[in-house]
Amino acid sequence: MQLEKAGELKSAWDTSGRGPAIRVYRLTPRGWTKLDACLEDVKARLECLDHFVKTYEGVRGKAAPRRSKAGKLRVKVKSNLHAELIEA
Repeated sequence: MQLEKAGELKSAWDTSGRGPAIRVYRLTPRGWTKLDACLEDVKARLECLDHFVKTYEGVRGKAAPRRSKAGKLRVKVKSNLHAELIEA
């Protein structure tokens, strides 16, 4: 398993119960650190998506969609996780 090879996960067989043995997985400190980083990435993406939705609703309106004079929107990209909708 790749996560075990990377030192992010440890596994062991649990034979204490009745029936067949089961494999038990536990995150290592390194695994928790990676998971924390993934959480921060997801939060940043959610923030970007929330910004997009709010901006879109501000430009288009929450009710019936309407077109701008030119009927177009353009996107201004500020970074890989941030973009703005601008009415054309």
